[in-house]
Amino acid sequence: MSDFFLKEKENDSALFYAKKAVQELKKNPYTLNNQDAIEVIYKAYLNKKQYDSAASYFELYNEVRDSVQLEKQAINVERIKLQQEYKSRLAVQKLEVEKEESKWFMIILGLLCVLLFLAIILIKYRNKIAYNKIEQALIQEKNKELNSSLDQKNSELVGKTMIDAHKSNMVKSIIEDLKLIKRKASKKETQLLLSEVLKKLERDLNPDIWKEFEFSFKQVHPSFFNKLVEKHPELSSKERRLCILLYLDFSTKEIVKLTGVSYKSVENSRTRLRNKLNLTNKKINISSYLRSVK
Repeated sequence: MSDFFLKEKENDSALFYAKKAVQELKKNPYTLNNQDAIEVIYKAYLNKKQYDSAASYFELYNEVRDSVQLEKQAINVERIKLQQEYKSRLAVQKLEVEKEESKWFMIILGLLCVLLFLAIILIKYRNKIAYNKIEQALIQEKNKELNSSLDQKNSELVGKTMIDAHKSNMVKSIIEDLKLIKRKASKKETQLLLSEVLKKLERDLNPDIWKEFEFSFKQVHPSFFNKLVEKHPELSSKERRLCILLYLDFSTKEIVKLTGVSYKSVENSRTRLRNKLNLTNKKINISSYLRSVK
């Protein structure tokens, strides 16, 4: 009912019914129904231009939404664990690392909550959350196809890198949006507040995601990396990174999703790599060639 009043621009009625729903769900706050009710509240406050109240309820909305998402992720992780043939110490440590990263990710989102009061930014964030779910589904699908210890390590390496890269891209996008808001803000105090949040976000960005990815790959495939550098020392760091992704049998579309560059740029990079690997006039797939480097 609160959704109906919100669509009809009857904000006071929408607030009344939405707050009533939140009160009834107080004993079980981390549900989709509670999330929807809180969303109506902060949107109604936005319509009434009561931005402080809107920001406060938007922060609560994000907290409930993140908790719901974490519960779904925990269920998926548990199902994957039950399907695996073994439980090694490495897998346990991996889950602990991912849990710690999720905590930092929530902290970063918490810093943004007070400023995310514009509807257009909310839409972008919701799209990114949907994109993150798709990426998680792709990672889970790859995990199901693994049948060896080496494949399991590859999957963990790829999964962590995709999540880190997506988080980094999300934070960068948020930073750009906030910079745009700052330029349009008329109040100096708002600009100062935005500047402080931007500094915190830029400080929390991890510039070494790909270095960590390359280091982890070396631990799993030390022979391949050493042979590749020995056989083709002229390769740049970006080209070695592309070699690793192709070795792991990533398609061009998957590389685009992971790196955030255009499809054409990836195709051009593959062409240049073929030239450097002396495969231009040979009928051989780059991935097949790289897997033969041992």
